[in-house]
Amino acid sequence: MNTFHKSNLKRIREILLTDNNEIDDIDDGQDSDSDSEYDPIVTESDDTSTNKHISEESDSSNSDIDQSDIATDSQPETLQKVGVTWSIHSIPVQGRISAANIMKKRNQILLLKSRPFYMLLSFFFTNEILDDIVLHINHYAERHFDQMQRSHQGSNTMKLNSLQWKPLDRIELESFIGLLIQSSINKNNHELLSELWDISQATMSLERYRYLLQFIRFDDRQHRDKSDRLSPVRFIFESFVKQLPRHFLPSENLIVDEQLVSFRGRCCFVQYMSKKSAKYGLKF
Repeated sequence: MNTFHKSNLKRIREILLTDNNEIDDIDDGQDSDSDSEYDPIVTESDDTSTNKHISEESDSSNSDIDQSDIATDSQPETLQKVGVTWSIHSIPVQGRISAANIMKKRNQILLLKSRPFYMLLSFFFTNEILDDIVLHINHYAERHFDQMQRSHQGSNTMKLNSLQWKPLDRIELESFIGLLIQSSINKNNHELLSELWDISQATMSLERYRYLLQFIRFDDRQHRDKSDRLSPVRFIFESFVKQLPRHFLPSENLIVDEQLVSFRGRCCFVQYMSKKSAKYGLKF
């Protein structure tokens, strides 16, 4: 029994020793193979070639980017129309900005807070302008009624008394202008006056309104400058323009454009513009 046990132990020891020797041989073989394959010179050259390849790719990509930038910069940045050149880049300012070009206040209508909104019209149409209109309307209407009375001298006195002009004052003129503005807001320019006067009869009679439409004048025709096409409204227009800088402060962003005011009456400078909705009118 003991002899059999000893023989088994001896056999197990031999098997273990044999396995350890085989494992050592395998490790030595792998080390020798790895040593034989390792070449520092070759590896370094491979790394340098790889780096060169990467650098070439980066250089080529950078060159592509630079070329794209150059191509973008070479594209036209200005558009020309009617001799005006527009640029997407701001023009560099040379020196200091002029004091006249510095906007110190924001755009607003002055004195608006100190007065009611309905008095806004008085900022631009002053009493001087209204009094001048009243003066010329009364002169023209009186001459017209005088001619009618002379032509009806043989008629009865009752009819002659009806052909007298009641002088116009500033308050009635303001009421007349208010009716015109209201009609414009409601877009009643193509409506009959007789249909609209149920609303406006508290302001003035329909006959009086028609007289004012007929006799409204802004100058004296007998003293009119025939060489000036704007002479019929020259004083009113210049007086109105003088009031604009007194009551309105523009901002630095301001556009001045033309406007065609619709008009088909008798006037020597009426213009025809096919692209406008009104076609005929006065160009301002």
